[in-house]
Amino acid sequence: MGGVGLVLEALACPVCGGPLAMSDAAGPALVCPAGHAFNLARSGYASLVVGGARPHSADSSAMLAARESFLSSGHYQPIAAAVAGAVAAGLAALVEPAPGAARGTGRATGGLVLDLAGGTGYYLAAALEACADARGLVLDLSAAAARRAARRHPRAAAATADAWGRLPLADASVSHAISVFGPRGASELARVLAPGAGLTVVTPTDRHLAQLRAGSWLVGIGGGKTAKLDRALVGFGLTGRRVLEYDVSLAQTQAVDLVMMGPNAFHLERAAVEARLAARDWPLALTVSVLVSRYRRGPERN
Repeated sequence: MGGVGLVLEALACPVCGGPLAMSDAAGPALVCPAGHAFNLARSGYASLVVGGARPHSADSSAMLAARESFLSSGHYQPIAAAVAGAVAAGLAALVEPAPGAARGTGRATGGLVLDLAGGTGYYLAAALEACADARGLVLDLSAAAARRAARRHPRAAAATADAWGRLPLADASVSHAISVFGPRGASELARVLAPGAGLTVVTPTDRHLAQLRAGSWLVGIGGGKTAKLDRALVGFGLTGRRVLEYDVSLAQTQAVDLVMMGPNAFHLERAAVEARLAARDWPLALTVSVLVSRYRRGPERN
């Protein structure tokens, strides 16, 4: 059983929290014992957005196309490799070692890896390649993202859900979670992560894309983000942190895709971005600078 079936035992009704099961009574759907039903899209993802979620704030098809185009260039591949390494280490730490062996020496093995607000599943796919027995789930508010993520990797599934709301997952059902440039609700992550499970968070530093952001025409990077992140993650212990920084050389079309794949696309038109960047010297030397933070869920859940 592929697709959503890969992660079905971990899914929970976003309304009442009950377990979900497949049903074909009125077309492919997920149904809980209380009768709440959720569509399974023909493209393979589950539609689990409920309540006050704001689909109008989700990434559009144009934003996702720009992201696919930019990520295919490989400029963010070092970030994906760092995430994959962190997930592999986190899963290995959950494996019970042989008698006499130090904890954490086990092989990265099975378990569910959650990519929260994971977009196209680019980072999750890298993690699954590093963890041959793991399964993955992308949750994203955007249906356009879920469609792409559902096809990203044979051991990954996708569903639409609000990262700020109740996650459609059972308690302690996740072995590792990743959050890359996206929103995250600490209390819900604490609920769905198993005790001892890892969380990998990637956030931009104030040097990230500085050459492109010069002139304050793009969405800014707020100060004090690291301290705010640590304070927000109640119940998690920091196990490692490093700055990943390197330079890339971008063609003009790649720079436009980079701008239009994120929150800037909500207030900028592509034609306006192309016009603004036309006067630059190309290729553009650009600094990628992110913080990769690794946490572990405490032994007790909220």
